Amino acid sequence: MGMIKKEEIRGRQDAEGKIVCADCMEDDDWKDVREADLFTDDHVEKSDDLFFCDLCGNQL
Repeated sequence: MGMIKKEEIRGRQDAEGKIVCADCMEDDDWKDVREADLFTDDHVEKSDDLFFCDLCGNQL
């Protein structure tokens, strides 16, 4: 597993497939996070897709 700075995390995809931005993530969301579930700055900027938080609707 690589090291990712918390500031570079824009959000995560939870077990139900919902995307949650870093602003909407609660303490429990950070505890059991897996690297494969994270949306980082690099991932979002290199993707042709747009990602939106399912809770607040903001773009990652």
